[in-house]
Amino acid sequence: MKKNNNKKFSLKKLFPAIIVLGILSFLYLFIYTQIKQMVREKRTLETQLAQVKDRMEGKIVKIQKLSSEERIVKIAENRLGLIQSGVPRQKIIVDRDKIQKIQKIVNNHLNHKLNN
Repeated sequence: MKKNNNKKFSLKKLFPAIIVLGILSFLYLFIYTQIKQMVREKRTLETQLAQVKDRMEGKIVKIQKLSSEERIVKIAENRLGLIQSGVPRQKIIVDRDKIQKIQKIVNNHLNHKLNN
């Protein structure tokens, strides 16, 4: 009879262990499938990001072509009928802050004259 008691005793201890093992297995499989799904999503997003970067680079190149000096001069001559003088072109670079200061001075001067 003692043998039966040992079997019942070990089955009582084995049952919770089986339940814990089942729960842990379920959690492992759940986390594993979530990781696989996230890896797939990451690859998809990386592909989309690369496509967006390619489009942006293409648009930057297009902007650079459209704003090139040669193109603008050609349009000015052909469409607008402007003629280049014999004097070589010079580039003038003016600081934005200086332009704003000059605008303030001119506006103040004009306001002062209008008020008098």
